[in-house]
Amino acid sequence: MLGPWRSHNTTETRIGFTDGSQPNRQLHRSALYRKITIVGNGYSGKTSIVAKYASLYYPTKDINPTQPCTIEIPTYADGRLLELRIWDVHGGEFSRLTPLAYPNAHVILIIFAVNCLDSLDNVEEKWYPEVTHFCGNIHIVLVGNKIDLRTDTCSKSEFVSFEVGECVARHIGADYVECSAVTGSGIQAVFDMAAKRAMESQKVAQRHKRCVIV
Repeated sequence: MLGPWRSHNTTETRIGFTDGSQPNRQLHRSALYRKITIVGNGYSGKTSIVAKYASLYYPTKDINPTQPCTIEIPTYADGRLLELRIWDVHGGEFSRLTPLAYPNAHVILIIFAVNCLDSLDNVEEKWYPEVTHFCGNIHIVLVGNKIDLRTDTCSKSEFVSFEVGECVARHIGADYVECSAVTGSGIQAVFDMAAKRAMESQKVAQRHKRCVIV
């Protein structure tokens, strides 16, 4: 499923296959480009989700990028080769930079942590209004992360249930997927859904505006 990837930030640029082999450049050029922007509260696990999907590593220390960074990963959707350009944006004190990642996005992932009720509250109070302001009627996938922390021994009142997350997703007109960046559970499903919605965005773009900064 995974192939050549390339990460971009101020300190590092790397190109190659996740298995160490060389990229098939002709295949790479035939890929359909799609941009995915990921937003959400700080420490909701956005960077960890991207890293797990890219099969790089699971971060054992907090990662606090100070500007938007991107990782390019090829995948397939509906029989088409896609190059997913994933923009991972810090959600903490540097969230003022988030609008830089919205232009030309095909789908938005809003991430929250199931062990942090405030991060879910901000989906409707901050992230959804911001996304619709910059992107209009774009496809949104709401992602509940850190489900590995939701165990039978935990108090249900301390965690967001699947049903509550799904209810919020319906309210904002989004798809809902849950995952764990630690165990990898649901990670593939997150980006399969994102790729599917990104493929559909070409038709949507004919009727609605794509992400712009005004």
